[in-house]
Amino acid sequence: MFETKFIVVVREDLAVWQKLNVTAFLATGIAAAKPEIIGETYRDADANFYHPMSAQPVIILSAEAETLGRIHQRTLQRGVRTSLYIEEMFTTGHDSANRGVFSKFSPENANVAGLPFIQTKRQQIKLQKGPACTPDTRAIAAKSTLDEAPETMQSFRSQAQRRTDDRGIHLQHQSAHCF
Repeated sequence: MFETKFIVVVREDLAVWQKLNVTAFLATGIAAAKPEIIGETYRDADANFYHPMSAQPVIILSAEAETLGRIHQRTLQRGVRTSLYIEEMFTTGHDSANRGVFSKFSPENANVAGLPFIQTKRQQIKLQKGPACTPDTRAIAAKSTLDEAPETMQSFRSQAQRRTDDRGIHLQHQSAHCF
């Protein structure tokens, strides 16, 4: 359906509010760099207008810190420019302070909280070996409430581990929310 996939990978040990915050910030980074992914203005039945949004689904994945670090390293090795949110940015209150704290860390010592990328499916497989996501995720995420999510997602991760192919790639389908 789409030539590219828009993926955000967040660290799985973050609090729910942090995962949402990281996802929102990272999605704006991709939108700023790739304005062609933004669709048309929305209009409701009463002729009220709303801002356009991404024209394609955004796939949200979670990964352990180590896996997220490897994905970060792969993006750098392959020259894939992306956004990056580090844990220390949670302590700041504005863009200038975010950039200030960000500049103090190198890729080797960054506490990566999340990163997005938009690539072809083939390019993504090379980048993201590790984050958990399968077709079941859409149904699980849609049925789960925030209170139920930790137990449901743990069960999902167990199922995902059993489906992992020999290269460790879990992503198999489109729009899914895995945190």
